[in-house]
Amino acid sequence: MAEQKYSLVPVVTSEQWSAYHAIRRKVLFEDRDLFGKYDSDHADDRKAQNHPVILTCDGAPVAAMRIDLVPERAFAIMRTVAVTTEKQRQGHGLIMLSLAEGYALQNGCTAAVVFSANDAIGFYAKYGYELHTWDAAGSFGRGNQMKKVLTTRSR
Repeated sequence: MAEQKYSLVPVVTSEQWSAYHAIRRKVLFEDRDLFGKYDSDHADDRKAQNHPVILTCDGAPVAAMRIDLVPERAFAIMRTVAVTTEKQRQGHGLIMLSLAEGYALQNGCTAAVVFSANDAIGFYAKYGYELHTWDAAGSFGRGNQMKKVLTTRSR
């Protein structure tokens, strides 16, 4: 079997935005009904410190997430991590998370944090995230709060 080529791609083109929204809408809103109605024009996706990305495997989009950089707190929030239904449980989520952590490190972050759904706590824990209240005031969102200290060896 040939080795697969992965890329974490910033969402810029209309085609990339379509893939980003399609993956998130299907996995997080339709399949899991986590957040209510999906808003493909959500203002947070366009904020300068927020970085929507898709993971491509051999050029095809297989996952999407948004990396919100919070430089004043030296962390990155890994938001709305979603792998296409047919590609789940094949390692794509780990690859995307690892690449996103590298991106966070390159941008001066020393930790990665998430708001995890109950059924995703095990996934994050398996890869070094620990339950940790990093947003006691609820300023950044809701959900189970988890944190991972990033080092050049944590990827």
